[in-house]
Amino acid sequence: MKHYTFWIMALLVMIGGIIATPAATWVGNGDANNGGNWSTTTNWDGSVPGATDTATLGNVTTGTRTVVYDSASSGFLTSLQLEQSTASAINKLSIQRDLTLSSELVIGASAGSSIVRLGGAASKVTLQVGDTASSPGITLNSGGTFILDFISGGVTGSDLKSNVTINTGGVFQVGSSESGSSSSTAQATVVRSMTLSGGQMVLDTTDYSAIRLSIQGNFTATGGSISTTSGSGGNLYFDGTTVSLGNTSIGSVNFTMRGSGNKTLSIDRALNRLYLIGRNSADLTVNVSAPSTTGLYFTHESVGKTVTMQLTSDLALATNGVQPQATGGATSGTTTYGIDANGFTLDLTAGQSYGKWTPNKGSETTAAWELTTSAANGRIKATAFDFSTTNVTTHVGAGLILEAVSGSNATTKVNNLSGTGVIETSSVFRFNPTSSASTSTLQSNRDIGILEIKKGTLSIAGTTDFSAKGGIAISAGATLNLDQRMVSTSLFTFGVSGTDKGVLTGGNAAVSLADARIVFDLSGTIVAGTYDVFDTISGITGTPSSVAISGNQTLELTRSGTTWSGSSGGFDYTFSTDTGLFQIAAVPEPRTKHALLIGSLLLLVTGVWRQHRHHRA
Repeated sequence: MKHYTFWIMALLVMIGGIIATPAATWVGNGDANNGGNWSTTTNWDGSVPGATDTATLGNVTTGTRTVVYDSASSGFLTSLQLEQSTASAINKLSIQRDLTLSSELVIGASAGSSIVRLGGAASKVTLQVGDTASSPGITLNSGGTFILDFISGGVTGSDLKSNVTINTGGVFQVGSSESGSSSSTAQATVVRSMTLSGGQMVLDTTDYSAIRLSIQGNFTATGGSISTTSGSGGNLYFDGTTVSLGNTSIGSVNFTMRGSGNKTLSIDRALNRLYLIGRNSADLTVNVSAPSTTGLYFTHESVGKTVTMQLTSDLALATNGVQPQATGGATSGTTTYGIDANGFTLDLTAGQSYGKWTPNKGSETTAAWELTTSAANGRIKATAFDFSTTNVTTHVGAGLILEAVSGSNATTKVNNLSGTGVIETSSVFRFNPTSSASTSTLQSNRDIGILEIKKGTLSIAGTTDFSAKGGIAISAGATLNLDQRMVSTSLFTFGVSGTDKGVLTGGNAAVSLADARIVFDLSGTIVAGTYDVFDTISGITGTPSSVAISGNQTLELTRSGTTWSGSSGGFDYTFSTDTGLFQIAAVPEPRTKHALLIGSLLLLVTGVWRQHRHHRA
């Protein structure tokens, strides 16, 4: 029995020796601090490590040791270990040929630095870590740096097929002065996902500011920083489905969401420029949550496709930020650019052109802007709007609010909704300046939806009359001046608060009330008085379909000839189509009525008594 046990144990030892991964340690041709080529046999304590081996680059005790994974190396390795524990010393691996690494690569140092640089060769270099997209990849810990570089003196970047995790103290760098590249089109690529959880992402913009990193998997940042070496420029291209950043500074780096399908960008701080680029001959929709951005750019590389930004939070342009604009892309056909406010506010008032927005086209023949809101109260806010650009159509979707707030510059006082495309009946053009003294103009060669004047005076300009299909609403204290034009509608709403009233004035003819509904909105303080809300040149004509009170009181007035009247809440309300006057009169309280009645009776009795005395005399 002992005899068999001996042979079984010997066999197990033999099998274990076969299965175990051979290890090779760098000896630097007799001095471990020496650098050199990976493929040189004398640099190792055995044979040059290859596909089934584990290679160890041990601690450097002084200076910088650079090991070059050169073109004569096998291109395959099971495991790689970098060890560094001596302060001020640097343990560096420069990968200058394609390499597939089966196991996770952890880069860090308890003291000193461990650096892995991919690229810098005469041709493109690819590093793959792990077999699949879900395999463990590169982990950067404190003291560890990974440099994703370019072809030496060229513009082609290296490809990193690995998931990457950057922990506190770890550094992921794109580009380096070693490569000598100076082109603004240089781009390196991370094929899988990246996670930044306290470390640094650095784009080397020393030689050129437009350096690019493409991340084809998802990107998540929960801390740390994204920065550039020069403090300006830098571009991150996100080709994955989800980008999420929280508690992470981003410096000057611009973000690009690129590809097709549905994508999500969520960040808790101000963005720099945001580019949305559709490709792959398919539509692109990006859900965006960010407080602000310095510019919004829309592009689609394919003919006849759509790129859409859907808000998932309020978004504002930073001071002098670039207004939403189409740029480049397909060189023929029609490209559609979409903004879905989705119940939130896109605030363009601080942007370029004094906050005025003019939808444009890129390189395509015709641009179509789809302005919509998937949820109630979505709005696009600007100092003014101009939709009249040639070869640009605008569709204003149901429920969307276009809010013009005017400004001090003359261009911000001119609104033009002329153009092609449908403006839906329930969409709103709202004039809502900060000052009640503000004035602006509006013109349109097509029917619009609801026309609201919240404050100030809005005058109708241009050479074309049009219809406000959804109604005209003039808040108390505001004025709509028809000037020499006419805007027809089937619903007039006038705000009346205290002694203030909404006023419709001007016009080139009598305002027709035929079959229209008239609403007096008494949401403010109700004060008895006479209110001339139709201060038009030629008066009014026609019979309304109905007249109502809304706000603090809700009441349908009753018609008698040309007068509409009713009582509610202690007031009598009257509107006359003969005069155009709306009157509010306080109804005497019951005690007052009783006192008047008693007084009248006393007067009557006194009169009778006096008359009786007169007859007796």
